Amino acid sequence: MSSSISSTIEIDGLADGEDFSYLLTREKFEELCLPLLNECLPVVEKALEDAQMEKKEINEIILVGGSSRIPKLVELIK
Repeated sequence: MSSSISSTIEIDGLADGEDFSYLLTREKFEELCLPLLNECLPVVEKALEDAQMEKKEINEIILVGGSSRIPKLVELIK
């Protein structure tokens, strides 16, 4: 959901031949993931401390991997 506000999750034959379909909004996704996303911040702060740098010294941030496309994560890192 990096570029859309919702996505449908569909699982055919989830249980006893019943299909599952759920509309997941970005808001709900962010709510569910927020505790995990918040765990990233202390790691970033520790990296800055280890590098003996301050936030104001950072000119550019390059995020890699699938999670780096989560808008809420990008917002938190900024």
